[in-house]
Amino acid sequence: MRISILLLFLFASFEGQSQISCKDFLDKWDRMEDYLIDMAECMPDSLYSFKPVDEVFSFDQQLHHIVNHLNVIDRSFLLTRITGNNKIEYKTLSKLERIAQLHSIFQDVRETVFLLHPEDMIVMQDFKPAGKMLSKSDFLFLLLHHTTHHAGQMAIYLRLNGIKPPRYVGW
Repeated sequence: MRISILLLFLFASFEGQSQISCKDFLDKWDRMEDYLIDMAECMPDSLYSFKPVDEVFSFDQQLHHIVNHLNVIDRSFLLTRITGNNKIEYKTLSKLERIAQLHSIFQDVRETVFLLHPEDMIVMQDFKPAGKMLSKSDFLFLLLHHTTHHAGQMAIYLRLNGIKPPRYVGW
């Protein structure tokens, strides 16, 4: 009996480590938004169409991809009451319009997270791209990790154009 209780306690401890609180997420989210907007502001308008090779996104397409991903996860998996196609089709925007769009989607996600309760964080949903079930907490991690991945690519684009990217502040 004691072993069962100990194993249950250990399992609960490990399981709890894979959760992120809304407060922790929002602290990181604010810094991620600042970082991405700083990067978007560093790249001159004339280089928004820059891509190092044909097979990859341009700088502007990187930003759009981030916006689109955040929108789909926010509307389709965090706000599950919104159904339908939540993809934002790509179109070229000015630098200022893209930065405004970026700020707007970060605010949308922020507002959604304010609505989440601790018990919502363990709600599981089928996430076909991963081929498995993910909790809302998993989706918050996904938002941070996926955005960081593309921010890293954008930092390389800046460096390839002789522009020093802003200092990373994701922690």
